[in-house]
Amino acid sequence: MGCDPESELILYAGNLLAGKGLGELMEAFIRLAQSRPRLRLAIVGQGPYGEALARRAAAAGVEDRVTMPGRGDAAAVAGWMRAADVFCLPSYSEGCPNVVVEALACGRPVVATRVGGIPELVNEACGMLIPPRDAGELASALDRALSRRWDSGEIARTSTRSWETVAAETLAVCRKVIPARVGAADR
Repeated sequence: MGCDPESELILYAGNLLAGKGLGELMEAFIRLAQSRPRLRLAIVGQGPYGEALARRAAAAGVEDRVTMPGRGDAAAVAGWMRAADVFCLPSYSEGCPNVVVEALACGRPVVATRVGGIPELVNEACGMLIPPRDAGELASALDRALSRRWDSGEIARTSTRSWETVAAETLAVCRKVIPARVGAADR
Protein backbone atom coordinates (compact mmCIF):
# COMPACT_ATOMS: atom_id res chain seq x y z
CA MET A 1 0.00 0.00 0.00
CA GLY A 2 2.86 2.35 0.69
CA CYS A 3 1.06 4.41 3.35
CA ASP A 4 3.17 6.37 5.80
CA PRO A 5 2.22 5.05 9.26
CA GLU A 6 2.29 8.65 10.52
CA SER A 7 -0.39 9.77 8.06
CA GLU A 8 -4.07 10.13 8.84
CA LEU A 9 -5.94 7.92 6.38
CA ILE A 10 -9.58 8.19 5.33
CA LEU A 11 -10.74 5.13 3.40
CA TYR A 12 -13.61 4.55 1.01
CA ALA A 13 -14.08 1.11 -0.55
CA GLY A 14 -16.78 0.30 -3.07
CA ASN A 15 -18.10 1.18 -6.50
CA LEU A 16 -17.01 4.55 -7.83
CA LEU A 17 -20.42 6.09 -8.52
CA ALA A 18 -21.68 9.64 -7.96
CA GLY A 19 -24.54 8.28 -5.83
CA LYS A 20 -22.02 6.95 -3.31
CA GLY A 21 -21.36 10.55 -2.28
CA LEU A 22 -17.82 10.52 -3.60
CA GLY A 23 -18.03 14.09 -4.88
CA GLU A 24 -18.85 15.23 -1.36
CA LEU A 25 -16.09 13.04 0.05
CA MET A 26 -13.52 14.63 -2.27
CA GLU A 27 -14.74 18.14 -1.39
CA ALA A 28 -14.61 17.32 2.34
CA PHE A 29 -11.10 15.91 1.92
CA ILE A 30 -9.93 19.02 0.03
CA ARG A 31 -11.25 21.24 2.85
CA LEU A 32 -9.57 19.16 5.56
CA ALA A 33 -6.29 18.78 3.66
CA GLN A 34 -5.62 22.49 4.13
CA SER A 35 -5.42 22.16 7.94
CA ARG A 36 -4.28 18.52 8.24
CA PRO A 37 -0.93 18.14 6.40
CA ARG A 38 -0.68 14.40 7.19
CA LEU A 39 -4.16 13.64 5.82
CA ARG A 40 -4.50 11.10 3.00
CA LEU A 41 -7.50 9.66 1.16
CA ALA A 42 -7.68 6.16 -0.28
CA ILE A 43 -10.52 5.35 -2.67
CA VAL A 44 -10.52 1.61 -3.33
CA GLY A 45 -12.77 0.43 -6.14
CA GLN A 46 -13.60 1.07 -9.74
CA GLY A 47 -16.39 2.67 -11.67
CA PRO A 48 -17.38 5.49 -13.97
CA TYR A 49 -16.87 8.27 -11.40
CA GLY A 50 -13.17 7.52 -10.88
CA GLU A 51 -11.92 9.84 -13.60
CA ALA A 52 -13.95 12.78 -12.27
CA LEU A 53 -12.50 12.20 -8.80
CA ALA A 54 -8.94 12.12 -10.13
CA ARG A 55 -9.55 15.33 -12.10
CA ARG A 56 -10.99 17.10 -9.04
CA ALA A 57 -8.04 16.04 -6.86
CA ALA A 58 -5.61 17.33 -9.51
CA ALA A 59 -7.49 20.62 -9.89
CA ALA A 60 -7.31 21.15 -6.12
CA GLY A 61 -3.62 20.25 -6.02
CA VAL A 62 -4.09 17.25 -3.69
CA GLU A 63 -3.53 14.44 -6.19
CA ASP A 64 -0.35 13.42 -4.35
CA ARG A 65 -2.45 12.83 -1.21
CA VAL A 66 -5.17 10.77 -2.91
CA THR A 67 -4.62 7.09 -3.70
CA MET A 68 -6.92 5.28 -6.10
CA PRO A 69 -5.56 1.73 -6.48
CA GLY A 70 -8.60 0.39 -8.31
CA ARG A 71 -10.59 -2.67 -7.34
CA GLY A 72 -9.02 -4.79 -4.64
CA ASP A 73 -9.55 -8.38 -3.64
CA ALA A 74 -10.63 -9.22 -0.08
CA ALA A 75 -7.05 -9.33 1.20
CA ALA A 76 -6.22 -5.93 -0.32
CA VAL A 77 -9.36 -4.31 1.10
CA ALA A 78 -8.58 -5.83 4.51
CA GLY A 79 -5.11 -4.30 4.31
CA TRP A 80 -6.58 -0.88 3.57
CA MET A 81 -9.03 -1.30 6.46
CA ARG A 82 -6.17 -2.06 8.85
CA ALA A 83 -4.27 1.00 7.63
CA ALA A 84 -7.25 3.39 7.83
CA ASP A 85 -7.93 5.78 10.68
CA VAL A 86 -11.53 6.32 9.55
CA PHE A 87 -13.78 4.54 7.07
CA CYS A 88 -16.22 6.75 5.16
CA LEU A 89 -19.39 5.85 3.25
CA PRO A 90 -21.25 9.04 2.28
CA SER A 91 -23.86 7.38 0.04
CA TYR A 92 -27.16 8.95 -0.93
CA SER A 93 -28.94 5.62 -0.38
CA GLU A 94 -27.91 2.18 0.87
CA GLY A 95 -29.40 -1.02 2.17
CA CYS A 96 -27.31 -2.61 4.90
CA PRO A 97 -23.80 -2.23 3.47
CA ASN A 98 -21.39 -5.08 4.17
CA VAL A 99 -18.45 -2.71 3.87
CA VAL A 100 -19.62 -0.87 7.00
CA VAL A 101 -19.88 -4.18 8.88
CA GLU A 102 -16.37 -5.04 7.66
CA ALA A 103 -14.96 -1.69 8.82
CA LEU A 104 -16.55 -2.09 12.24
CA ALA A 105 -15.31 -5.67 12.52
CA CYS A 106 -11.81 -4.28 11.84
CA GLY A 107 -12.29 -1.81 14.70
CA ARG A 108 -12.41 1.23 12.44
CA PRO A 109 -14.69 4.17 13.21
CA VAL A 110 -17.20 4.88 10.45
CA VAL A 111 -18.40 8.24 9.17
CA ALA A 112 -21.45 7.62 7.01
CA THR A 113 -24.73 9.07 5.92
CA ARG A 114 -27.92 8.47 7.86
CA VAL A 115 -29.57 6.39 5.11
CA GLY A 116 -30.94 2.87 4.74
CA GLY A 117 -29.68 0.38 7.30
CA ILE A 118 -26.56 2.36 8.24
CA PRO A 119 -28.11 3.85 11.42
CA GLU A 120 -28.72 0.29 12.65
CA LEU A 121 -24.96 -0.35 12.41
CA VAL A 122 -23.34 2.95 13.42
CA ASN A 123 -23.80 4.72 16.74
CA GLU A 124 -21.77 7.23 18.77
CA ALA A 125 -19.52 4.45 20.14
CA CYS A 126 -18.33 3.43 16.69
CA GLY A 127 -18.80 6.37 14.37
CA MET A 128 -20.75 9.39 13.24
CA LEU A 129 -23.80 9.82 11.04
CA ILE A 130 -24.47 12.80 8.81
CA PRO A 131 -27.12 13.77 6.26
CA PRO A 132 -26.36 12.90 2.62
CA ARG A 133 -25.19 15.46 0.06
CA ASP A 134 -23.53 17.80 2.58
CA ALA A 135 -19.78 18.17 2.04
CA GLY A 136 -19.48 20.70 4.87
CA GLU A 137 -21.08 18.41 7.41
CA LEU A 138 -19.01 15.50 6.10
CA ALA A 139 -15.79 17.51 6.52
CA SER A 140 -16.79 18.43 10.06
CA ALA A 141 -17.62 14.82 11.01
CA LEU A 142 -14.39 13.50 9.48
CA ASP A 143 -12.40 16.15 11.34
CA ARG A 144 -14.06 15.16 14.65
CA ALA A 145 -13.57 11.47 13.94
CA LEU A 146 -9.88 11.95 13.14
CA SER A 147 -9.40 14.01 16.32
CA ARG A 148 -11.11 11.53 18.63
CA ARG A 149 -9.41 8.62 20.36
CA TRP A 150 -11.39 5.51 19.45
CA ASP A 151 -11.31 2.14 21.18
CA SER A 152 -10.87 -0.29 18.28
CA GLY A 153 -11.77 -3.27 20.46
CA GLU A 154 -15.03 -1.63 21.52
CA ILE A 155 -15.80 -0.78 17.90
CA ALA A 156 -15.15 -4.37 16.81
CA ARG A 157 -17.49 -5.62 19.56
CA THR A 158 -20.35 -3.52 18.13
CA SER A 159 -20.37 -5.87 15.15
CA THR A 160 -20.65 -9.23 16.87
CA ARG A 161 -23.44 -10.84 14.90
CA SER A 162 -22.29 -14.26 13.77
CA TRP A 163 -23.21 -15.90 10.47
CA GLU A 164 -25.35 -18.30 12.48
CA THR A 165 -27.26 -15.43 14.11
CA VAL A 166 -27.84 -13.70 10.77
CA ALA A 167 -29.00 -16.98 9.19
CA ALA A 168 -31.42 -17.66 12.06
CA GLU A 169 -32.85 -14.12 11.83
CA THR A 170 -33.26 -14.43 8.06
CA LEU A 171 -34.97 -17.82 8.40
CA ALA A 172 -37.37 -16.41 11.00
CA VAL A 173 -38.36 -13.57 8.67
CA CYS A 174 -38.81 -15.99 5.75
CA ARG A 175 -41.02 -18.26 7.85
CA LYS A 176 -43.14 -15.31 8.84
CA VAL A 177 -43.51 -13.89 5.30
CA ILE A 178 -43.67 -16.96 3.05
CA PRO A 179 -46.74 -18.66 4.59
CA ALA A 180 -48.63 -15.37 4.51
CA ARG A 181 -47.89 -14.88 0.81
CA VAL A 182 -48.57 -18.51 -0.14
CA GLY A 183 -51.91 -18.42 1.67
CA ALA A 184 -52.86 -15.12 0.00
CA ALA A 185 -52.07 -16.53 -3.45
CA ASP A 186 -54.44 -19.47 -2.87
CA ARG A 187 -57.42 -17.25 -2.14
